[in-house]
Amino acid sequence: MKRIAKFLCFCGLVVLLAACNPKLTKTSFDSISTGMTLEDVTAILGQPSSSATLGFGQNSVATVRWENRNLSIVIQFINGRVKIKQLVEGVSTPRVS
Repeated sequence: MKRIAKFLCFCGLVVLLAACNPKLTKTSFDSISTGMTLEDVTAILGQPSSSATLGFGQNSVATVRWENRNLSIVIQFINGRVKIKQLVEGVSTPRVS
């Protein structure tokens, strides 16, 4: 029984740490500028929570999201470069399984 309790505590800690991206701050958001690549942004914000890409002809649009418990950053990349960025504070996005 102790092993199960330890395992469950460990799993809870992993989930909690994954939800708390220390790189996700308003200051880091402010350092993102138009024209940066995804690699540049990932170096600042860490790995994204989700992404979706739409390609048409030689062009592509990617919407990439970084989230933690009370901050969400969404950046749109057009042809691999930051075009639009948005920050939402104080809102947690529910996860659907």
